[in-house]
Amino acid sequence: MLVRVPGGTSWGLNMKRYLLGGLLGGLVMFFWGFLAHTVLPLGEIGMGQPTDEKAVLDAVQSGLPAQEGVYFLPWMDSAKMSDEAAMAEYATRTKASPYALVIYQPIGRDATDMGAQLGVQWAGDTIAAILLAWLIAAVGTSMARAVTVASVASVFGWLGSLGPFVNWYRFPLDFALANLAEQCIGWVLAALVIGWWMRR
Repeated sequence: MLVRVPGGTSWGLNMKRYLLGGLLGGLVMFFWGFLAHTVLPLGEIGMGQPTDEKAVLDAVQSGLPAQEGVYFLPWMDSAKMSDEAAMAEYATRTKASPYALVIYQPIGRDATDMGAQLGVQWAGDTIAAILLAWLIAAVGTSMARAVTVASVASVFGWLGSLGPFVNWYRFPLDFALANLAEQCIGWVLAALVIGWWMRR
C-alpha cells in the first residue's frame, strides 16, 4: 500500500506496520475510555439515580411486555396516526405526562461481570482504530493531519449517530456533549499514537 506524506513523497507502508498502528490506537482508545468512565466524570454526565429504584423496576416489569426491546412513553400506535382524534388525545397526553425511553430486558444479568463486554469494547475500538489508521494514511501521517482526521471523524460519527438521539429521542444535551468530548479526546490521542507509529 502506498501512502502519500506531506511534500508529495510516496513510500511503501508495510501492512504489518499499518495493522500495528491500528492496534496501538485501539489500546489507547480502550484505556482512555476506562479512564473517562472510572476516574473522570465524563462517563456519568447526564445520568441520574432513581429516587425509588424498586418502585420503578416493579412498574416497568408489570407495565411492559415480557420481551426485550426499546419502549417509548407515552406511546402512540403508528396505525392511528391518521386518526385526528387519536392524535389530538396523544398531543394532550404528551404535554401532561413525563417522557421516558426505556431499554428493557426482562431477564437480569450480573452487571459486575463485565469480561465479555470489555472484550467487545476492545475489539470495537481496535477495528475503529484500524479504520482511522487507514484514513490517516490516506491524507498523510503528520501529527497535524492525524489530529484533524481524528477530530473530523469524531464529530462526523457523533452527528450521524448520537445527534439524532438528542433531536428525536430527547437524550440529555449534557450527556451527548460529554460523549462527544470523550470521543474527540480519545480518538485524537489514538491518532497521535497512530501517526507516530506510522512515521517511524
